[in-house]
Amino acid sequence: MITCQATDEDAAAIKTSCSDAHKAANDVRNSILWDKFDDTGLFGSCCRHDIPLKYNNIEQTGEKLFYPVSIINHLLKVFPSKRFGILYDIGCHLDAHIQKRNLLGNDSNRLIFGTSVFHAYVHNWDCQIQYNPHYNSHWGLADGEGMEWLWSHLAELVGPLQNTTRLHRLQAIALQSDYYTEKLQYTSGKLLGNWLERRLAQAQSTIMECEFKLSHIYNQINPFANEDAPENYTQAFFETQWISERSYYLNRDRLKEEQKIELGRLLSLEEDLTAAWEGVSRTPEDTLAQVTSIADIQSQIEQQRQRIGQRPVMEGFISKDQEKLFLKVWWAKTELRRKHLALLEEKRPLDAVRTGTQTKLGTNGKERLVISIRKRATSLQTVVNTYNKHLDAFHHEFPDRPTLQKAVYDTLLQMPSDDPFWNNGIFTNPEEPWAIDPDTQDGMRLLARLTWSREEVQRIGREVRRAMGWLITEHKRVIPLMFGLTSQMDWATHSLQSVLNDPILQTLSFEDQVGSIKSILHNHFIKLTSLQLQWNLKVLPILAQTGPYQQDNQLMRYWNEQITRLTYLSQCGYLSMIAGDFDNAIGDCWKNLDDLEIQNFIAQNSNNTPPLPNIENDGSDSDDDEFHRALEEDQNDVLF
Repeated sequence: MITCQATDEDAAAIKTSCSDAHKAANDVRNSILWDKFDDTGLFGSCCRHDIPLKYNNIEQTGEKLFYPVSIINHLLKVFPSKRFGILYDIGCHLDAHIQKRNLLGNDSNRLIFGTSVFHAYVHNWDCQIQYNPHYNSHWGLADGEGMEWLWSHLAELVGPLQNTTRLHRLQAIALQSDYYTEKLQYTSGKLLGNWLERRLAQAQSTIMECEFKLSHIYNQINPFANEDAPENYTQAFFETQWISERSYYLNRDRLKEEQKIELGRLLSLEEDLTAAWEGVSRTPEDTLAQVTSIADIQSQIEQQRQRIGQRPVMEGFISKDQEKLFLKVWWAKTELRRKHLALLEEKRPLDAVRTGTQTKLGTNGKERLVISIRKRATSLQTVVNTYNKHLDAFHHEFPDRPTLQKAVYDTLLQMPSDDPFWNNGIFTNPEEPWAIDPDTQDGMRLLARLTWSREEVQRIGREVRRAMGWLITEHKRVIPLMFGLTSQMDWATHSLQSVLNDPILQTLSFEDQVGSIKSILHNHFIKLTSLQLQWNLKVLPILAQTGPYQQDNQLMRYWNEQITRLTYLSQCGYLSMIAGDFDNAIGDCWKNLDDLEIQNFIAQNSNNTPPLPNIENDGSDSDDDEFHRALEEDQNDVLF
């Protein structure tokens, strides 16, 4: 507890560019209720496939950084040789917190952090350059939104659990989470079948879209190429520009830029005050107040100029005469962006996380939300007018300068947060292609999406092969043991001796002990068989579209042999899916086989057979599956 408190105090001193833009970074929204309830929330984590991993019960606080730190520390201890990618709503803030306080020691080298895509719009562009998974390697098309799906399923418990004991609350959450996990893994087959199929289709669709758009851009003349040897846009050019953009945002002087924007705000305020006083009939007192207020603003402007320095704001591009109008436009564009994000954040509760579901705000909640959205929209309209006014003044005075796009209110209401309109490169790097050229900007983004989509296809290919290998290994463990028990072979009983000696079974007769083991085996057999038959319809197309890999033929031979065996059992009237019906799982369909065939079957499926090959991954990912290897070496009694 002392460590958690220290972590919380340390976090309070850390500020990142996005700390105040996200509610989770400074969560005091419900602090008035913390003294009324022992449990004030739930902090969770899930894997890439949306399966819940670990929860932390939030007590007497809001969402604090020691909750994700404790979960990450737990994962690092459970898997001491693995590397992890952590997607979190404020992954930038969490990364800065861990690095500054050295909370995880050398284990922090096994972590990379990113921000979930669903919340990326509240992060500054320099933050997204580092942490948005769609702009960085190792993530594929991961979006980090598995927890949103999980919370939408657990949301049904909020009302009923408001007046329950802590024990009942935790039990209800555990049961609902188990049901959710079971549905993903076994009932719907989503873990490998639907999930991987959907992600592969998404990746392939993105690849086709990006390749089509890039082919069109590659046919255009690059205006930034050597004039003596004109050439079209190329992939190498886009890669170079992407490196330049990242380098600028990672090394820029953010404080200087913020001071310039603040100067633009003061200049705009001075203009507004002057215009307001001109239309007022003034008494001597009014005149004195006007002089005082304008003098105060001018004093602030002078102080702000001293902070920036005497050099022009953009030396070589904007002269001193142009500086005032230019800074006003820059500030107005920044304010427009802030108001637009505030409106998007206000509309978020109207979004349905699950397809086919509606929000649970209720009539009163929707009415309050609509009123709040209208206020945000009105505020946005005011800033649109201010931006367009300053922009028109700049273009009128300096028509030779690059023309900036005007803001259209109706268009802004539908505009996504990553639209090229929001690029501010013209204010900071007016001579760089990545900052001012729309085709270069589109090409860089499309090339990044294309790269990560191909990475996603490779990742799916490795995952489907590991999942098939896991099922094949389990099949090789369980089926021979069931066959041995059905045929009453001595080796089967001998291999279960450690389980038979368990104190729980000592009160039963030998026949009841074996019967209990058969029931457990058959229940596991049902899950494996259901998965293998269901996945068989999904994995073969995925396997064909994500390869070839070096040892696909051997993997497919094992898989097809086992599918054929299960099909044979089904045609013989067995393969019972009734829990505990061990006798009709395999039955006596082996009676017509001669001894040599039975011995070949046992030899083929015994644990002494060569292990499944490791899936080659062309060196792009050294993530060998420890769980896969552990299964190959596992003892039979682990099943029980």
